[in-house]
Amino acid sequence: MAKSIRLFIIFTLIALLLSSYTDKMLDNREESDRVFKEYITLLYTVKTKKNIKNKSNCLECIDSHDNLKKIMTEEAYKDLWKDQSPLVIKILADRFKYSIHVDNVNIEKYKKNRDGSATYTYNVGLKLLEDNINVKQKKLRGKVTLKKINFRWKVIKETQCNLEQVLEK
Repeated sequence: MAKSIRLFIIFTLIALLLSSYTDKMLDNREESDRVFKEYITLLYTVKTKKNIKNKSNCLECIDSHDNLKKIMTEEAYKDLWKDQSPLVIKILADRFKYSIHVDNVNIEKYKKNRDGSATYTYNVGLKLLEDNINVKQKKLRGKVTLKKINFRWKVIKETQCNLEQVLEK
């Protein structure tokens, strides 16, 4: 009898440890925040002024397209290129001879959804630089949804609210 009680207590403790570890693994806010900020930085940073006419593929114009693809689902990646937001940002930055750097990312709202995804409403501060001189500072609003797929957070949906204001000369 005492042996069975000990075994029961040991199995209960093991189950509690495993469940707490699994919860941390499945609901890691810090990890989703990191992926979210990496995505925003990759999406809005334009470092170099390349001649777009010499590129055979629009994806080659964007320095970070491979890194974006790693942290997005295939469907979200295709949707991003349907909107062509990164390409528009790159073309306009080249046209006005700007480099664009992410100054700060502010998470306005974080929401954990029932399906396990996380939705971020954000404000991002952008510095538009011309010859390394700060020309303008712009703010952009948007919403990004991430979901854990195969134990890795990935962007599944993204919406920008005021991209046209950022791109005005």
